Amino acid sequence: MDEIKVLFIDDDMSLGSIITLALEDLGYKVHYQTSLAGIKSVVREIDPDIIVLDLEIGKKNATEIIPELKLIMPEIPILIVSSHVESENVMKALEAGAVIYLKKPFDIAELQAYINRFVKPFRVKELKIGMFHLKAEENLLVKADEVTRKLSALECKLLRLLALNLNQV
Repeated sequence: MDEIKVLFIDDDMSLGSIITLALEDLGYKVHYQTSLAGIKSVVREIDPDIIVLDLEIGKKNATEIIPELKLIMPEIPILIVSSHVESENVMKALEAGAVIYLKKPFDIAELQAYINRFVKPFRVKELKIGMFHLKAEENLLVKADEVTRKLSALECKLLRLLALNLNQV
């Protein structure tokens, strides 16, 4: 499996450097930045598998940018990390689209577990759906080794998303 690409954004450069080094030592490819400047372009350019985002970046609050990031990449898991532990902050971040709110200080093993939990299901290259197999890399729906349909990229992503979230709204 290819390296998992992590976009890590935190304006605390000391912590950011430590977390970046730790994640790289664990085998992740990390793009670290200290601001939200050009974040939409960065997301499009590096196509991360996951975003780890501090709640407060300078004077900006991550809950404001999450919906914009979700418009660019709807499937991308966004983990919020923050020293602000009030339940109101947690609730706002989760409502905005974050999948988890990790309270600082945290153990790197906990961050690793969340990264793996939220990234790996979306990196599945082939998925069984009833009597069909979805070959995500080629955008093919296959039945008994015969191509049933060539899907558009959007159709493939949607089918994969639905199959990975069976019985969920």
